[in-house]
Amino acid sequence: MIQRAYHLFLASSGRLVSVVSNSMNIKNDERSQTFRGFLKQTKANVIKLPLEIFWGTLRPVTVETYLIVIDKASEF
Repeated sequence: MIQRAYHLFLASSGRLVSVVSNSMNIKNDERSQTFRGFLKQTKANVIKLPLEIFWGTLRPVTVETYLIVIDKASEF
């Protein structure tokens, strides 16, 4: 979905921000490998979030998550 949003909806010079689970690092299937390649290609900033980030929610959980920030280059 992040790749789709990037290619179809993100304007030139736009910024895409998303929270993702650690499965992108654990899984080694083709889809996960393609996603990791996409992150590298777009020079995404991948920030590991603290484990306790969701403790203050209605259903507190401990889960490894990352904040993904991608700035789309200008098409000029």
